[in-house]
Amino acid sequence: MRLLAVVSLLIATLWVACAPRASGLLHVENRGGPDLVFMINGAFPVGVPCDGGAEITTNQAGIPLLPWHLEVRRARDAAIVLTEDVSELPRWFVQIGDETLGLSASPIEGPPGPPCR
Repeated sequence: MRLLAVVSLLIATLWVACAPRASGLLHVENRGGPDLVFMINGAFPVGVPCDGGAEITTNQAGIPLLPWHLEVRRARDAAIVLTEDVSELPRWFVQIGDETLGLSASPIEGPPGPPCR
């Protein structure tokens, strides 16, 4: 009986240690671009204004675990600027002016954006 308990505990510990991680951060920077809305799996809107930023995490209330279908839209006209499936975090998203640099597995360097209009 004791051996069964030890084996069960060992299996549970290994399962937790080896389980794929479904949490993390999506780092967002909007450098002088239009106000943006990030939609995760068609819901959970997160707004990011011009010269704003956000960190979207699976630990936030209501944000689902991975995988995500991420859609980024301009707030003023709902035009899609990026659509991508996200299966790993962390990721970085940068918008500079009207140019979307997309998602990256590492921080995105670059110039500051133009002044907000």
